[in-house]
Amino acid sequence: MNVQIEAGWKKVLEAEFSKPYFLQIVHFLKTEKNLGKIIYPPGSQIFNAFEMSPFDKTKLVILGQDPYHGPGQAHGLSFSVPDGVRPPPSLQNIYKELHTDIGMQIPQTGNLTPWARQGVLLLNAYLTVLANSPASHSQAGCNRGCGSTRHARCTATIASTSTPTSWLAASWLPWPTSQSTKTPAGNSA
Repeated sequence: MNVQIEAGWKKVLEAEFSKPYFLQIVHFLKTEKNLGKIIYPPGSQIFNAFEMSPFDKTKLVILGQDPYHGPGQAHGLSFSVPDGVRPPPSLQNIYKELHTDIGMQIPQTGNLTPWARQGVLLLNAYLTVLANSPASHSQAGCNRGCGSTRHARCTATIASTSTPTSWLAASWLPWPTSQSTKTPAGNSA
């Protein structure tokens, strides 16, 4: 399958795109769309995290759970919303922590595209979601447990590279107990 994704990421993830679990996800998403269901982010933005933060430039990975599920919110970067959309509570919490910890001024926008372009991979464990239904695609196109397997494959690929990368997992999210990621140092993310 020819997935449109940044060249560096495509090289390291390409083998995944022809595996049964990935083809099941593609089939699942096409079926949902054909049934008239609204999926976020729009198809052209599903891989935005990889497009905005090229593989060889990635220095930090911030893991979210799934995209925002309201109209106009999701654009393929975890915790980020397009300009003109009010920052959601989870992003407001991040801003407050950064302000408290390092004195960062709280931005007026929730668009984290500048972070991504500086090498922050803003990745959700699940890249799509049904409108108004959080975590609805956590098992998309798979048998039980596949969501954490997909997430583990992607993060393991990042962790196995020679590029030094720091990790930050959004620990305030209600992650499934099966959700566990190891960083290159062997510490849970």
